[in-house]
Amino acid sequence: LLILFLNFTQFCCFSSYAQNSNISKYENDLKKAKTDTARAILLEELASQYFEYDINRVNEYASQAKEISEKAHFKKGIGRSLVSIAGYNIRKGNYNIATDELIYALQLLKDANDTVYLIRLYNSLGAIEFSLGQTAATFENDHKALDLARKSHDKKNELLMLKNMCNSYEVIHDYKNGLEYGNQALLLARRLKSETDSAYIYDDIGLCY
Repeated sequence: LLILFLNFTQFCCFSSYAQNSNISKYENDLKKAKTDTARAILLEELASQYFEYDINRVNEYASQAKEISEKAHFKKGIGRSLVSIAGYNIRKGNYNIATDELIYALQLLKDANDTVYLIRLYNSLGAIEFSLGQTAATFENDHKALDLARKSHDKKNELLMLKNMCNSYEVIHDYKNGLEYGNQALLLARRLKSETDSAYIYDDIGLCY
């Protein structure tokens, strides 16, 4: 059931080539970073690149980002790193620890007006609730993430949340809502001219019939 969270990583899906290119870029930028805040942001970006294939690296880089951010009193950096560390703990099944980390990060990210990571945070909370069978809380958090994406005109994360919600409803056999969000996702994917997303969404919609 954690497929919802893993798909978000959220952190977005990359091809191996894109991942390697981004990792090299961030590693080079990190060597040239002149401030603690820049180092913290780059370490968190590196953490995000590893979600698909090395969860221990996620924790390693995010923990470094958190330590630097705390010393610099950098709220945005602390909040972002906590979201990634929570992702690591979700993957490891440490749901209580992850929930505490996300709740702590919530106000920090609100204070920093960091919409992108707030979307990730709510999606992560929803994934935890879903894995625990708390579907009402799952969709409450998913709607918060979806609303933020729409208000900030973040079409990429709006599409991601619509896909996740279609998948969630299909898993619990609520096919009416699954079709509703699946069709919304399909329309948006077509507008964004994303053939790959459209293909996956067709599969999800098909499971709702």
